[in-house]
Amino acid sequence: MDTPNYREQINQHLARFVQLVAQRGDIDAEIVKTRHLIRAFINMLPGNERNEVSPAIEVLIGQQVGLTDAIRNTLQQFAGTWMSAVEVKKRLIGFGFDFDAYTSNPLASIHTVLKRLPTEQVEKKTVGGSSYYRWKETKGLLNIPFVPGMSPNLRALMTMAAKGKTEKR
Repeated sequence: MDTPNYREQINQHLARFVQLVAQRGDIDAEIVKTRHLIRAFINMLPGNERNEVSPAIEVLIGQQVGLTDAIRNTLQQFAGTWMSAVEVKKRLIGFGFDFDAYTSNPLASIHTVLKRLPTEQVEKKTVGGSSYYRWKETKGLLNIPFVPGMSPNLRALMTMAAKGKTEKR
């Protein structure tokens, strides 16, 4: 009777998990874009129609991703690319992030979020008085998206499993 190879099973399922997390990131970005388009079309309706359909649609499409998660996702999607806060804002707008709810300067909020992201996830450099940020890449391995609460050790293990580089004991 063969003994099940649990390490192989773990590696296979971790690789699938990594694929699903990456797909979720793509799907989340598409949801944000679609939500933004729906709201833009609602704003084009005449006032009485807009007032009639807007509440029901808002309940259906819900709230957008928060600014911190949107910035984190943007940096992950362009891992290794240095970006200023202005560039991050342009990419967020390109992804359909809705800044309409921000009463303060959105750029100031982006700067604050970028400064507060953990150094284990984001690198910072200053050039000519301007700050630039980028998502840290995993050396020579797949860059696993950030998952809240994930330990760095689990992230490293998932990275190795996704590349089939875990040791067999």
